[in-house]
Amino acid sequence: MPELKQKLLLVDDHQENLTVLKAVLKNQGYDLVTALNGKEALHQVTLFDFDLILLDIMMPELDGYEVCQILKADPDTVGVPIIFITAKTDFESVVKGYELGAVDYVTKPFNPAILRVRIKNHLRLRQAELDLKRSVASLEQEMAHRVEVERMLRLREKELERFALLDGLTQIANRRRFDEYLQFQWANKKRSKKPISLVLCDIDFFKQFNDHYGHQAGDQALQNVARALQRTLKRPEDIACRYGGEEFVLVLPDTPTEGAVTIAHRLQEFIQDLQIPHEFSRANPLLTLSMGVSTLTPANDCSMEELIQRADQCLYAAKRQGRNRVVAVLAEDETENATPNT
Repeated sequence: MPELKQKLLLVDDHQENLTVLKAVLKNQGYDLVTALNGKEALHQVTLFDFDLILLDIMMPELDGYEVCQILKADPDTVGVPIIFITAKTDFESVVKGYELGAVDYVTKPFNPAILRVRIKNHLRLRQAELDLKRSVASLEQEMAHRVEVERMLRLREKELERFALLDGLTQIANRRRFDEYLQFQWANKKRSKKPISLVLCDIDFFKQFNDHYGHQAGDQALQNVARALQRTLKRPEDIACRYGGEEFVLVLPDTPTEGAVTIAHRLQEFIQDLQIPHEFSRANPLLTLSMGVSTLTPANDCSMEELIQRADQCLYAAKRQGRNRVVAVLAEDETENATPNT
C-alpha cells in the first residue's frame, strides 16, 4: 500500500506568491492545496486534514492572524502547525504570530532551501507528536484492557472461592466453610465472651428413603431441606452448612441454648410443611429431622471440638429417643454411650 503524501495548505491573496510557493515545494513529495483568502482557507480545512499550513498575514476580509485564531480555537485543527509567510518584519508582528500559536514565522523574500528545511522539520515534529499521541492512546487502551482483565480475574477468583465454599448439590455452605466459619467465630466470641450454638441435624432413615424413592428423589429432598434451613435463619451471621451426606449443621453465634432450641423447633415446622412422604420411616410417614443442640462460650478451658462433640452426642441421643426430635441436654447415661441407632 503506497504511503499517503503529507498534505499542505498554501494561503496567499496573490496568485503569483502561490505559484512561487508551489515551485519551491515541487518534487518534495507533498500534496499541495491552495487558497486565495482566509475564507477559502477555512473552507478547505473542512474538506481535508492538513499536516501543515503556510499562511500569509496581510489578506482582505480575514487576515492571517484571524484565520490562525479560528484554527487554533477549533479542536479539529488546533494541532495543525501553522507557518506565517509574510512581508511584515516588525518585532510586534513576529511576536503576535507566535502568541497566536504559529510554530514559525518566515519573512519575504525567503530562502527556498531554508523554507523547505523548516517545513520538513515541523512536519517531522508534527508526525512525532501524532505518533506519541497514538502511542499514549494505545497504552491507555492497553492499560484499560489490562485493568478490565484484572477486574474480571478478581471477580472470577471470588466466584471460584465462593463455589469452593458451597456444596454443589444444595448450594449452601459446605464442610470446609463450616470449619473456617466456626474457627473464625470461635476466636471472635472468645474475645467478646459470648456463646456459640450449633444445631446438628440428620434426616431420619435417609438410606431407606433413597432405597425406596431413588437417589434423584433423595437429592431433591436434600435440596428442599437445605432451603428450609436457610429459611429458618434470620440473621446474616447465622449460617447453614451441609455437614456431610444427609447431615446439616446450623452455626449460631451470640445465641444461647434456649434461642438455638427455638430455631431448631422452627426448622422442624418448616420440614413438616414440606410434606415429603417417607413411607419407610419408623419415625413418621413424612420426612423428618433429628437434631442435637450444643452451646459453649469460647474460653481456654474448652474447644471447638468439644462444641461439635456435644452437638453430636445430643443428635445421637435424639435418635435413640425415637428420632424426629430436638435434644439439647444429655441425660447422665447418654454421655457414656453416644453411639447412634441407624
